[in-house]
This record gives sequence, C-alpha cells and structure tokens, in this order.
Amino acid sequence: MKKYNNIWLILFLLLLTNLLKSQTGSSGVNYLKVETVCKEGVYTENGIDALDYTSKSTVISYYDAMGRPEQQIQYKGGANINSVVKDIVTAIVYDKLGREEIKYLPYARSSAKGAYIKGILQEQKAYYLPGQGNADHALTSAPYMQTVFDNSPLNRVLEQGAPGEVWQPFNASIPKSGHTVKMEYETNNGNDVFLFEVSNNQLVKLGYYGAYELYKTVSKDENWVSGNLHTTEEYKNKQGQVVLKRSYVIDNGIITPVETYYVYDDFGLLRYVIPPQAVKNLYTNVAFNNEVELVDQDQTLTGTSQSSTYLITKGSSITLSNFSFAASSGSSLTISAGAGNGDLIYAYKYDCRKRMIEKKIPGAAPVYMVYDNRDRLVATQDGEMREKGAWVFTKYDVLNRPIITGVLSNNLKTQYAMQAVIDDYYADNSNKYYETRDNSLSGTYCYTTSNSFPEVGIDRWLSIAYYDTYGYKDSKAFSVAHNISNATNYNSQVSGMITGTCTKVLDGSEFSSTQAQWLVSTIYYDDKGRTIQCLTDLYPKNIANEEILSTNYDFVDKVIRTKQVQSFEGNTKIIEEHFDYDHAGRLLAIYQSIDGAPDVTLAKNEYNELGELIRKYVGGTTEAGCAQVIDYSYNIRGWLTDINNIDTGISDKQKFAMRLSYLDIPYGLHTVLEDDGQYNGNIAAIEWLTQENSSSNIPSAKQGYGFDYDALNRLTNAKYGMFAMLGKMYRNSSLNNYSVNISGYDLNGNILGLSRKKGIEVTTNNFEAFEIDNLTYKYIGNQLLSVSDAASTSNKDKNGKLAKDYGFKDGASSSVEYQCDLNGNMIRDDNKGLTNVDYNYLNLPSKLTGKDNKTISYIYNANGQKLAKTADSKTTYYAGNIIYEEANIQYILNSEGKYDLSSGSGQYQFDIKDHLGNVRMVVNSSGTVLQQSSYYPFGMAYQKGGNDNKYLYNGKELQEDAIGGNILDWYDYGARFYDPSLARWSAVDPLSESYYNDSPYHFSGNNPIKFVDSNGMNYDEWNLDVETGKLTWQSDMGGDETQYVNFVSTNEDGSQVLHSTTSFEGSDIYSGPMATDYNGSFTYGVSNKDLWSDIPNEYQGHYMAWDLKLRYVYSNKQDQSQINSIRAQEALGMDRREMIWNSSDNYKYIVGKYGTDASFVMAHEYGMMPLPTGDVLASALDVLQSPAFTKNFGTMGSSFFKKIPITPSSSSTTPQSLSLSKNPWIRFLQINKGRYKGDQWLSKALKDYRNTK
Repeated sequence: MKKYNNIWLILFLLLLTNLLKSQTGSSGVNYLKVETVCKEGVYTENGIDALDYTSKSTVISYYDAMGRPEQQIQYKGGANINSVVKDIVTAIVYDKLGREEIKYLPYARSSAKGAYIKGILQEQKAYYLPGQGNADHALTSAPYMQTVFDNSPLNRVLEQGAPGEVWQPFNASIPKSGHTVKMEYETNNGNDVFLFEVSNNQLVKLGYYGAYELYKTVSKDENWVSGNLHTTEEYKNKQGQVVLKRSYVIDNGIITPVETYYVYDDFGLLRYVIPPQAVKNLYTNVAFNNEVELVDQDQTLTGTSQSSTYLITKGSSITLSNFSFAASSGSSLTISAGAGNGDLIYAYKYDCRKRMIEKKIPGAAPVYMVYDNRDRLVATQDGEMREKGAWVFTKYDVLNRPIITGVLSNNLKTQYAMQAVIDDYYADNSNKYYETRDNSLSGTYCYTTSNSFPEVGIDRWLSIAYYDTYGYKDSKAFSVAHNISNATNYNSQVSGMITGTCTKVLDGSEFSSTQAQWLVSTIYYDDKGRTIQCLTDLYPKNIANEEILSTNYDFVDKVIRTKQVQSFEGNTKIIEEHFDYDHAGRLLAIYQSIDGAPDVTLAKNEYNELGELIRKYVGGTTEAGCAQVIDYSYNIRGWLTDINNIDTGISDKQKFAMRLSYLDIPYGLHTVLEDDGQYNGNIAAIEWLTQENSSSNIPSAKQGYGFDYDALNRLTNAKYGMFAMLGKMYRNSSLNNYSVNISGYDLNGNILGLSRKKGIEVTTNNFEAFEIDNLTYKYIGNQLLSVSDAASTSNKDKNGKLAKDYGFKDGASSSVEYQCDLNGNMIRDDNKGLTNVDYNYLNLPSKLTGKDNKTISYIYNANGQKLAKTADSKTTYYAGNIIYEEANIQYILNSEGKYDLSSGSGQYQFDIKDHLGNVRMVVNSSGTVLQQSSYYPFGMAYQKGGNDNKYLYNGKELQEDAIGGNILDWYDYGARFYDPSLARWSAVDPLSESYYNDSPYHFSGNNPIKFVDSNGMNYDEWNLDVETGKLTWQSDMGGDETQYVNFVSTNEDGSQVLHSTTSFEGSDIYSGPMATDYNGSFTYGVSNKDLWSDIPNEYQGHYMAWDLKLRYVYSNKQDQSQINSIRAQEALGMDRREMIWNSSDNYKYIVGKYGTDASFVMAHEYGMMPLPTGDVLASALDVLQSPAFTKNFGTMGSSFFKKIPITPSSSSTTPQSLSLSKNPWIRFLQINKGRYKGDQWLSKALKDYRNTK
C-alpha cells in the first residue's frame, strides 16, 4: 500500500509540473491568478472569463525562480475616479538571505491587465515622490518600511522602520531620521528581577532571579532618544512565560521603573499579577493571602501598629492609609507598617483539573466559578451576589450549547461548597447534564427544568436561547409582507443555528412569577444562512410593541437594503435604508426613507486611488445639494491629519475644520517641554476652526491645543491657544483660556491632580482666564476616596457665579466622599450629592438616589441593553435606534445623526464629528448650525450652544438629569458610566485583565486625545466575530506596535456580545478558521502572521493551531521541499491525521512547547477559552530558523499599517485533487468547490455541511 501511495505521489508531482508550466506568462515569469466571482449565476470558466472587473475580483501574483512572490497586482482594485480605475500593485523584494528587509507600500498604476511590471520599484518611488501638487495621497521619498536584522540565523529584528523619511533607520543625509522601533536581546542581571513563588496559596517574594536565568527583550519606541524613557523591557523564563514587563516614567522628578510581575505555579498556571503600584509598595517578607476576610459580620476586630491601636467595626468608614493587612489567628487582625497591596493584585485559583475556580480583580471581591464533569461553567458568584445569597447559573442542551441562564438563590458562600453540591448532584447517574426541548411545554418556554443542575423553575430564569427549529412558545411568524430578501420565504433547515431568544426585563420584578416580562426575538435565515428577518418584542411588552427588521444582501453578502418596522404604543414607523458599493466593496452611499417618503442621502463617500476615504457629502450627493462636505487627509503612516482644510477657512459647506499634527507643533501651541513632535502616533497638537456663536462664547478664530505626554504616553498637559496667539499676536486673556494640566499619576495610572482653566466673562465682552478646577485625588488601592478642589473662591463671573462652579462640583469636604460596593461599583458620591447607587447583577446602575430624594432609574434586559430611564417623573424608552418620551417619538438615530421628531414635524440633523467621534457641530439639511460643542481633554464640555442634542463626547449620550442638587453629567457607554469632570469610570472595567498595568477605573489609557473607548469595556482596536470570522477595525489603540482584539458574537438585533479579548505585538493582523477537530468543527482566530491564504479551500477549517503554525514555518523556509510535500498530500485529499509532514510529525512537539501563544489566539466560542498570553510564535519560528517576515496584502490602504484582514479566497489555488478525500469535511468542500462565495463563504459551507450530517 505504501508503494502504491508513492506511485500516486510521483504521478501527482508530474501533473503539478505541467500545471505550473501552463501558468508561465508571456514575460517568462510564473504567476498565480485568483478570481473571485461577485455575480450570481456564473459557474463556467467561459462565463467567469467574460466578466469585467465590476463582477469579479482578480489578483495576480508573480513568483521568482525560487517560488517566492515578487509582485502582486490587484487588477482594477483602485477606486473609480472620473471613470478611471487603476490597478493596485505591491512589490516584494528579498535580500541575499531571503528576508524581506524592505517592504514597499502598494501604489496605483494604469491598468495593463495584470501584466508583469518591469521597473516596478522605480514606478513605486515616482508615485509617492514629493512635489506632486495635485496628489490626493500622502507623499514621501521613503515609501517603504525597512527592517534591520541581527547577523545570526535567528533573523531577529533589531530595528523596525515605517513609511516616511523620519521613520527610517538613521541616515545622516535624511533630517530627523532614526525614529524607528529598536530591539535589543539580552539576559537579566542579578538583583534585577524579583523572584516570586506560590506557597500554600500565598504570594511570597523569595528574593531575586540569578543572573542569566531570564531572556530579556528591550524595545524602544519611535520617541526614544536615550536612556530608559520610552523603553519596554520584557523578561521571560525558560518556559517562554513572561515574568516581568518594565517601562520607565518620571515620577516626582525621578526616572522610576513601572513594573508588572506575572507569577506562575508549578503547573505553569498564572496565579498572580502584580501591577506597578503594588510593586512599588512591596517590602521585605510581605505575603498576600486572598482568602483572608478582614471584617467578620459578628465580630469587632482590633489591631496594633507603632504603639497605636485601631478599632475597626462592621460598617465603619475608617481609612487606614499606608497600611497592609496580614492574616493572624482568632478574631484579631495585625496591621503591618507599609502600603497595602491586597487590593492592587490580580489573583487566580485553579482546581486539580486546571479549571479557574476563583478570580480576584483589584477593587472587587473574588468571583467564584464552578463546573460540571464536562468542564462546562455551571455557576458563578461575585461579591455582591455572595452578600445576597445568589449564583448566576447556565444550563446547556445535549450539544453543550448554552440555552438558559438565571439566578439561583443559595446561601453557600464558598466555591468549594458549591462545587461539592454539583459533584454530588452528578454522582447520581439518573441526573442528566442537559435540558431537552419540547414545544408542547409552553408553560416553561418549551424546555424542561429539572434534568440538570440547578433544578429551578422558570421564575429564576433570565434568558433562553433556541436552536435548530422554530415553534417555541411565543415565537413570531415570518412577515412575508415586510420581507425584502431575494428569497420568497425563510429557510426552515436551520440545524445548528440560533432561531430565537427570550430575555427578561430587569425592572425589579424579574423574579416574580406573575409580573416578570419576557421579550421574545425570532430570527429567520435564507438558504445561505444569512439573517433576513428578526422580529423582536419592545419594552414595555404588549401585543402591539414590536420591531421587524428585514435585510437583503448581494451575492457576496454585503447588506444592500434594510427595512425596519417599529410599532410602539400605537405609533408605527417604517425606516428603509439602502447602500451602494463600488466594485471593491467600498461603501459609496447610504440612503434612508421614512414612512415611504423619497430617499434622503445620509452620506456619499469618495475615495482616492488607493481606497482611502477622502471626501464625504453629508445629507446629499453633490456639494451644492448637501448639508456639509467633509474632506479627509492622511500622512504616509495612514494617520488622519486633516478634517477639511483649516488654512482655507470655513465656508457655507465646510463650517468645521480641524488639523491633527504629529511632528510639527504650530507656533504658540508649544508645550512646556517645547518638544519637536510625536513620532509614535501620539497627537502633538490639534487646531480647529468653526462658525462663531457669540452667545456660547464660541469664537470664529482658530483654536488649538498642544499636548505633552509622559514616557507611558499618558497626557500631562494640554495648552490652549487662539488664532491671535497662533499668529504671534499674543493676547494674555486667551493664552490659557481652556488649558488642562495633570500634575501626576500613580504608577497604575490613577490621576493624582488635575487643573482646568476657563475664559470667564467678568464684565460684558471682557473675559479673563480663571482656574476653575484644581483637584487633588485620594485613593485606597485604585478606588477613589475623596477629591478636593483648591481653585480660588474669589474669582467670579459678571453675574457673581464662582469661577470654580463652572468645573467639578466640590460638594463635600470629608476624608471619605466616595464608596464602592463589593464589585467595585461606585455607590456613593458626596460631591454630586448621590447618597446611593443600586446596581443589577450585570453591574449596571439601576437606581440613583440623591440627597434631595430625587431618583434616576434605569431598566435593562438580561443582556444589558438599556430599555428605559425614568427621571423627574418622565420616562424615556430606548427602542434600539428610536427614542421615545412616554409614548411620543423623539428621534430616530442613524449613522450620520438623527431624524428629529421632538417638535412634531420631522427634521434631519447631521453630526459633524472630530477624529474621536466627538460631535462638534449639528446642522440641518440646509447646513444651518443647530448646535456647537468644544471639549476639554477627557470630555468635559467648555463651549456648548444650540439645541439639546445629548449624544456628544465619543458620540455617547450625556445624562443631564438633576439629582442631589446637581446635574448628573455622566456619559453612558453601555458597559459603564463615565464622569468627564473626574476623568474616571464609575465601575471596574469588565476587561481589566487586558490592561494589567493600568487602573481598572482609568479612561482610554489616560490618552483621550488618541484613543476611544467604544463601549466602556476597553479602548479597543479590532472586533473578531467568532461566528463569521469578520474582523472589523474600531480604533488605533495600540498603534503599530500592539493589536488588541475582542472576540465577539452578534445578537439578532445587531448588538454584539463580548466573549474575551487579547493582544499581540506587531502591526499586521489576519483572521481565519482554526479547527477544533479534524471533521469540520472550527472556530476563528487571529494572528500577526498570514497563516491562511496559502491553504487550499478544501483545507480551510481542517487544520488546528499547531498545524497552521508549522505549515507557515515550512512555507517560509528557503528549502521548499517540506511545504511541497504537504501540498502534494493536500492535492491527494489526505486527512491531516494521515499526512506525514516530517520524519517525526513533530507538530505535537510544537504545540506542547509553544501552545501558549498570543500571536495566534483561539476565539472564545461554545466555552472555548483563548490561549494564554505569551509571545511564542516568533520563538517557534526562531527555533526552526525560519525567516519571521510577514507578507502584507494591504492593497486597499496607503500604508502597511492600514490593517486589512485576509479572508480565504473563494477560488481554489490548488490543482484538482486526484481523488475525493476520505475526510468528510474535506470531501464536502471538494464536491462543492466554487459553490460558496463572499467573505463568509466558510461559515455558510459549515452550516450546509452540518445539515447533511
């Protein structure tokens, strides 16, 4: 049999040679041509050949004699500009060692039908050469990024440049060059890194690692000049685990290390993370035991220290500054001199099966987790739930899919006790691990209640999910009348797909058997598995309150039309939108119609040749017919530089303009440091110009800020100026009108001091710059204790109002003004007059009570979606994008603003936003300015005039309700509320473990000039949909050095659920499928290497993580014998378990040694956790001595840092297999080759595959 297989292999290789020969073009260069069909109904080769570029995407790759790609041409991939569409071309060049030392930016050229280009580098250089007056793309004499490698077989990067002259390795002939990312590789010294161990569940400091025991990597960012500032040191042990990350910052005038330690147990499990402030507080022989409870409900505890005695009683508010706690016997408590660490440290516990059973986040009580024998998470309990005697539980179906969540009343308050209950329950073999569905069980919403743990009735349930079929209780019938898809009806073959949900309303009566409200949602799909209709109950639930959302798609799954029909308290609104795209899938226009009225253009987009958005018409399709025109410009790094042209001033169609400066600070905005700009992506200065509004003190003069940052990229100064100053005509009254200074942070990033200035009208038309805030913050751990304001009480405006009353409201003067609950949620704010804030089990505020007895109440569903708010006896309902007050519709939100109905007749209002999504101006369809706003850094408005638009900073809703004698002035971000006057969140970040070195309460990395927190959980960059593999960009949080990725899934209403998050180093990011078994089960992951594009379609979703890594290694070795062998086996349709990739098939060794890998992270789907962090893919490549270069296929952007996710092509790049595979998944894809199209083709194929099983 072996001999027979060898014969087949020889025959295949002969055939492969002939196929490759046939792919040699007239230029004598081998090439690979991939065509992706974008038009339905074309199946034949002749039919595909006849299609033009608008109906198919064509990418041609040319290869050199060694089989390496050297040119890639996206045929007519550029934007259509005046009926001219150019090719997008990328040159790939190697040095003598086969490394891609210089990566060249893609460029546009007149189409030559994809022919091989001679002189490609000269063309590329000429395209970007400065001096082209009419170019609409960035220009530079260095349109490439250069990498400097070390002189070793490891090919380690010593220096990484970026496009642009100043970002190239130092060259004396290039001014200011040398601002690159630099790397050094060393080992540790003795007495350099603390050595910790876990002993009896305690964190113990033993001393220091010995010299040369750790690998040390030093990285220096583009702002580095000399010394330790702007450097990051990373230390790894011999197992590849990160034990320390160290940066440096100037603290009290001294260069101070900022260190985060990671401590592992003997099994390699992460047990403790010690953030920087906790490291600073370390002292000799301190031990932390996270099992210690400091206050017993039934005892009074005493402690002594330094000859003083302290009495601590239950419910007291005594503050013990600079003390740490250690356990002792009996009912006593020893207080040791030093600063407390206990509530600054992350701590984790695991059971004998390596399942995490306890998690302690700084500022919150431990969270307990319990599991069944299938390792499924069954119940969790946080600190507040422990006080209430409750656990959140999850029930599953027979396929281990979560179907029911709820709250179990149980007074067990330890993980061990609850785990024992579950273990005992399943020791009885008559108990099942799942509930079953029976549509006849309408009283229990069609699921059994007592087959699995816990056996509780439906009154304790909070959410229900349905799969595979319809017909469950209260399921909603498909609306043929509102169907807009190409299908005449929905597809009933929905095995493996979610078909509906029931979600409880959290209004205080959710556990009542008679008053609880369930909101039902039913989802319908077409035969390609795409959602075509979702029908959902609206709150408050009655027979009439319902929304129907229908969707239509084109052949490649782009949404081309939506129809929303919403009925609420007798009112019905029909909102239809449709979308136009160009041939490359770029959005061209959005149109909207309300109640059958003619279409209104919300936005029309124009792009440059490279696909960058350069112009948007808001509220129309032409300059003459739109409300506003917005132009965008970028630098060579792809960083936004201009919103309209501030130099040409404002006009009727461009009433707002802004410039973002990185390298050159405008005269007059130089900060205290007088630095020469920011090279690492921080914004050095912002200037803006807007229409004058004298009633709101908004000048017509140009305004601006110049910014300072510390070495951790945290904002320290924002120096304000106006045009008179920028034009060198200094005007003392406005020199520092709205300046901000942060006097310091602790090492966790908690603000220690903040001051603001404001121009105050002291007499008519006479303004003086007064300090309105001079705040000092006091903390216990990361939690706020008090804020005092030292701003003068003698400065007043012309009406006698104190200047300091324009800023932070200092309504208290005690040592404890703020209080948090056991989950770290702020429950008291004496300065705002909030006496109590209640939270639901999702840690969302449900009721705020003021000292004046006024209340603000919020109602959510069990998924955390806000449904209603009641304040001042007025209730506002949030029905998705439509907002009601009582039964009256107020406005309909859209992508460009809203349709305002508050006055009865409708009016379109368009938001003009800055780079952070802050609404700077609102205009109507005629371009009339309705509202203007300007903001201090961190979001507090200092200029605001016009109508009452509440969606302002970051586009979030401002809560302007009166309470406690003040205005609340919080922004609702979804997961948390934010107070811009304090520049802090009101609750712990649910994803604080993504930022171990930062306070869980800090805002946007303390760099609100650059970063946006989109949902209150993290200042994110990327979202990866684990169900579709769609990777979407959110913001540029980590710049070019680090990529942050959220693993999300999408609800039927379009909202997203976050499962987990991760980060990895590098500027490139790719997504693709990763198998969980070899028979067609896979999830989606991300990588900073392109692990997928070289894999044949038949094998997408077949390879596991280690297979993908090893195959990538082989494909990038100079010796191509191994990858050629793998490709030959793939052509035979062999199962991975049958393949022999090398003599020992050493992928098992690879995953065993390098499985913890942040460069390739598994998505969190159906209970699968992401792989632990640790940069080991690069190590794996180094060990195998393979060049670790990253191919870049970002042909749609202007630089390599326009991160374009690569999805598998719907055209196979593998020769026709000689036989069908025995593997069912591979065989299914072979048989259906060419059937599935578009970005989500693999997910559609998987659904069909499951239906055939």
